[in-house]
Amino acid sequence: MTCTLGPCLGLVAALFVSACTCASPVPGGDARGDAATDAPSRDLAPDKAPDISPDLYPNNDSVCGGSRTLPPQKLPPGTPTPCGAACKQITFVSGMSNRFDIAGDLAVFVFHSIPFFSDTIGFVRLRTGEVFQVRESSSISSDNCRIPTTDGHSLAYMCFRSKGDFDTRREIVAIYDTQTHVERDLACLEKRPRTDHCVVFELGLARRGAAVSRVAPGGNCRDPKALWQAFDKPTLETISKDKIVVYLHAEGDIVVWTEGNDQTKAANVVAYDLRTGKKVVVDPSPRGQFHARTDGRYVVWADCRHDPHCGYANWANSDIYRHDLKTGKTELVSQNPAQQIFPDVSGKWVTWQDCRNDPVSITPDLGHGNRIDVYVKNMETGKEYNMTAWQLPPPLIQAPKVNARHLIYQANSSDRNGNLFLVDLDAYEKAQAKKK
Repeated sequence: MTCTLGPCLGLVAALFVSACTCASPVPGGDARGDAATDAPSRDLAPDKAPDISPDLYPNNDSVCGGSRTLPPQKLPPGTPTPCGAACKQITFVSGMSNRFDIAGDLAVFVFHSIPFFSDTIGFVRLRTGEVFQVRESSSISSDNCRIPTTDGHSLAYMCFRSKGDFDTRREIVAIYDTQTHVERDLACLEKRPRTDHCVVFELGLARRGAAVSRVAPGGNCRDPKALWQAFDKPTLETISKDKIVVYLHAEGDIVVWTEGNDQTKAANVVAYDLRTGKKVVVDPSPRGQFHARTDGRYVVWADCRHDPHCGYANWANSDIYRHDLKTGKTELVSQNPAQQIFPDVSGKWVTWQDCRNDPVSITPDLGHGNRIDVYVKNMETGKEYNMTAWQLPPPLIQAPKVNARHLIYQANSSDRNGNLFLVDLDAYEKAQAKKK
């Protein structure tokens, strides 16, 4: 495994033009993991649209609509790989994707339950350690589901669904209630020509609906927009206007993404308040900003402002910043002469993927090397920790996520599969204090 730049999107070259709608600072919501955010806040019971089964009826002309009960299939535990203080392995599957998320008592992920077969959604109840897949293995042939996220109560993900041919394939934004086991088709995205392979890039689950980064109707694959589907509305709404959108995320009442800024002539992070419909450029910079995440109050991102060679073609010396939407204050989280990308935030905790321990990545090239680590910082105490110092290279470390109490990341387990590891952050800090 090399210390790589992450996914490189060709579409970002067109990010630097068109008008920017700037507004007053966005009021902050509740940090992810707090009770106000994680508690059930809406009715996700079955809707009144025509129902479809998990495996589609052969004579059903529609592949999207309605809701269905999907009792989850419990997955067996495995032999955990040791991972240091206050850490444990929480999944034991093969074919796991690098797409996963955490909020409240839930972690959600994507994997192949059958080798070389469709992607399916799994989730972990953190308090019990139980692991489930949403669809039974016998029924996943009808859906190919990806891009999962969670608000601590429900899961959201995108599924490809068809009647066995490309002409009937649709992209469906689905919501799954982990208490009632009801899956609801929230948004049925329009059919596209056979030659058009535009897909949903990112998906965020907010308090009142789901945000999607996808090509808008009539657009092309190089022109993704931020779309919003409210739980109580019948259609998608475009909320990014004339901008090209990448790296979208949502939490509480806030949606964040990266788009071009005419004033700075760079790609900058913006925050959109779903309550007011106003958008603000979070912290304008003449150099690129990417990988934005939010907990509803704070926004974090990877930033190129300290290195003129850093940008979308070369993230070798990016740094991590955090912005408080309530106070308007921006602060540097971590600056190091190496690649620091894929941050996440929940309250006082900020985590990211870091290459500082790989000497090759410090040079001003593309940052290829052999060492990736996960770092986390307590913003109240200023203490920063390397969470994967136990891991011997070459590790598989991917885009860590954090809630108010826990950190998760993907790493190679003893069976050489990339699985999820969970760290109790309070217990970890106590263990570190005892060493001193």
